[in-house]
Amino acid sequence: MEKFHCLECDKDFKPGDWICMPGVQHRVATKRYFMDDAPTVTEWRDGRPYINKGASQTVILNIPPERMIREGEQTTRLPGGSVIFIRVCYETADPEIQFHLDRKAGLCTEQRWREVYLNDDEKFQIKNLDLAAREQRLVDRENDLLSSVKARTREVAKA
Repeated sequence: MEKFHCLECDKDFKPGDWICMPGVQHRVATKRYFMDDAPTVTEWRDGRPYINKGASQTVILNIPPERMIREGEQTTRLPGGSVIFIRVCYETADPEIQFHLDRKAGLCTEQRWREVYLNDDEKFQIKNLDLAAREQRLVDRENDLLSSVKARTREVAKA
């Protein structure tokens, strides 16, 4: 049986036990979900087709699903919720939503999402950003090493 760990009360809990304390739901580590099919809407800009991915949204209804709560002879119907995938990506720390999305068909890994959703130009830009970040980390590391060597040299010179 699957277990979750609450970041609020620092306890493990099972699916179905979504309440941490009265009036407060459990909160777990944030998780990202990606859709395998990426809806896009073509617009016309400057006489050419343009895909505005920023406007891409998909609503999935009934996550979490509708529930019936029975108290004595009275039954109360709690309607299901909905989640909105923006650019076919959704992020949540709600364990109940994670539980249902983990069982939902049509979702994929981030790697698959990048392959399907990003065009060649976006992939190139991401690769350039990753390369620039890697180069910056190397420069920072070199500067740290240089600073530590200079500090040691000063210590040796004082001694």
